[in-house]
Amino acid sequence: MVVLTVPCRGHPRHDVPAPVTAPYAFYEEQFPLLTSLESKAALISKNLSTGARTWVEVVRYGALKTAVAAVIDDNKCSPQISIPNPEPEPEFHNFMQLARELRLVIWDLAMRDEPYHQPNGIGMRYFIDPIALREYVKVGDDPISPNFLPAICSVSEATKEEIIAVVIEGSKFMVASIKDNAFLQTFLKAAPGRLELCRDLSFDFFSRFPYGYEKNSDLELAVLCNGLRTIKLTFHFEPLTYLVMESEDNMTLSRRARSPNELLENFKLQRLLDCRSLKNITIEQTSQHVMEASRAANDLGELIKTKFSQLSPPQHVGVLYTRQAPRPRRLYTYY
Repeated sequence: MVVLTVPCRGHPRHDVPAPVTAPYAFYEEQFPLLTSLESKAALISKNLSTGARTWVEVVRYGALKTAVAAVIDDNKCSPQISIPNPEPEPEFHNFMQLARELRLVIWDLAMRDEPYHQPNGIGMRYFIDPIALREYVKVGDDPISPNFLPAICSVSEATKEEIIAVVIEGSKFMVASIKDNAFLQTFLKAAPGRLELCRDLSFDFFSRFPYGYEKNSDLELAVLCNGLRTIKLTFHFEPLTYLVMESEDNMTLSRRARSPNELLENFKLQRLLDCRSLKNITIEQTSQHVMEASRAANDLGELIKTKFSQLSPPQHVGVLYTRQAPRPRRLYTYY
C-alpha cells in the first residue's frame, strides 16, 4: 500500500516561514469568480456615480439611476454581472440654447405624474388629476403666483414662464364658483399668451347658473380661452326637468324633460359656438338617476352638436354624455 502525503494549503510546514500575503489571499486564489465579482461591482458603482444622462433626468432626479442585472451562467452555475458596453458621454450644451420646442418637451417629461398636495392635504399628480381651484380660493391663495405651480418654477426667472406655459397647456382646471372663475382669469391674464394655452376646463356646478343673467360667466371664460379643446358641463337633474301634476285627485307629481332649445336659452349655451377650437364636450348629470333628466341631457348634446355642424365652416365636435352617482355623505365625529 502506497501512502501519498499532500500538504494542506493554508498550513505550511513549521520549518518554512509562511509567505506574507494580503488578507483573504487564500480565498481570492481559491474563488477568483467571487473576488472578481466584488471588483466589478465596485467598478459599476463608480460608473453609476458619474451623473445624469439626459436633461430630463437632470431636471427631475439630478443623477442617472441605472439597474445592474445579475445573471446566472447556465454552464458554470456561477453568479456574474453583465456590464453594458460603455456609452460615450453626451455633450451637454447650455439649456437655454436648445430649441424652445425641445425645452417644452423636457419640462413636460420632468413634471408629468409628479406628486403634489392641495391645501387640504389631498395628494394629486401633475397632468393626471384636475386642479381644483376652489381649494386654493378657500385659503386665499395669490392668483398671480398660485401654490399649484411646481417648485421648479422658482429655479430661474428665465425659465419660469416656459414652465407655467407647460402647466397650463397640460392641466385640466376645475371651476366650481364665480370666485374660482375670477381666480383663474386673473392667473391666465397675468402674462401674455396664457389664455391661448388653456386646453381643458371643467365646470362642476354649471347648472347653478342663475336665470335672468344676460351672460354666463363660465361660458365667457371658455370663449376667452380661444385655444380650448375640451369642456365639461355638469348638470344637476332638477334644472334638466320640471314637475307636472298627474292627477288633481291624489296630487301626484312627475318629472318631465325640458326641451333642448329651452335649456340652450336658459344657460346661454349659444355662446359655446364661439369656441372655434373646441373638439370635445362632456355633459355630465349628477345626483339621482332620473330617466327624464338623462333624456334631456342627451337631447341637449345632440342639439349642440348640430349647431356646431351648421357653422361656416362646419366644426366637428364630439359630445359625450355621462352620469355621476350621488356622492356618499361624509360622517363627522365630534369630540
